[in-house]
Amino acid sequence: MQRKKIVLDKCYLKGVRTTDLVRLSGEYEFIIIDMLFYEIESTTDANDRLGLLQKLQSIASHCSYAPNFGYFMDYELKHCRPAKKLTLHSETKELKEFLLRGEFDLDESQFAFLQRVKEKRETRDVVREIESWKQILEEVIIEPGSLKKGAELSEVEDVFKPFGQDSEKIRRLAWNVLRDLGVNVSSRKVTPEWSIYRYLQYDVFVLIDFYRRYGMGQEKVNLKKIVNTVFDLSYGIFGSLFDGLATSDRDLIFFFKLATPDKVTITLQ
Repeated sequence: MQRKKIVLDKCYLKGVRTTDLVRLSGEYEFIIIDMLFYEIESTTDANDRLGLLQKLQSIASHCSYAPNFGYFMDYELKHCRPAKKLTLHSETKELKEFLLRGEFDLDESQFAFLQRVKEKRETRDVVREIESWKQILEEVIIEPGSLKKGAELSEVEDVFKPFGQDSEKIRRLAWNVLRDLGVNVSSRKVTPEWSIYRYLQYDVFVLIDFYRRYGMGQEKVNLKKIVNTVFDLSYGIFGSLFDGLATSDRDLIFFFKLATPDKVTITLQ
């Protein structure tokens, strides 16, 4: 029986006991994405960074490397079909070799692998990317007054629900984007299996969540405030494209279960 592929995020990796992680690796295959290496490489405390890498070393034989979102999009644009559970064989082999060698000296030169595969988008690039939201999301209608500033997620769940699971609104957005990119595909074939669907779904979540946190009716969205949220929710996008997600982030768990209630969610005990 093929093991389920579970995306591993940093907050879970930091909090889980190594013995529990090893035990779970006997049941699941862990998917390592660029964002995890970006966060590890960005960890300023050398001992914390070493601890994270040593935990990954303990499951090196049971993990695979998934490329960044661009690979998934390129595949879909080229083949006009969803990119399902895409992993890279050569990078997975290099990842395992890097971890099993255990050469985690804290000299920056020892982190060539991390430097090469880490998430390469700078904050300013992400901000530029998100600036197109207001145009892309014009079809997303949120009733004025439906979001109370500072409300708990559980209090406004009904606002998010129309964009969860298999949402017709997200399907339409995804199909419009694919059409604009020159992909000739029937609208009925654009399902949640497409990476562009999940990407836009989480974009909508982040945008609505911004208004929940900071209030609606602002003339200008302070995009820098939500860059960290975008980074965090990228784990949810990849978890949706694979079989599940291991995280201890409460907000991410909320969005992940809203988007994919049928997927596996592993949290800290």
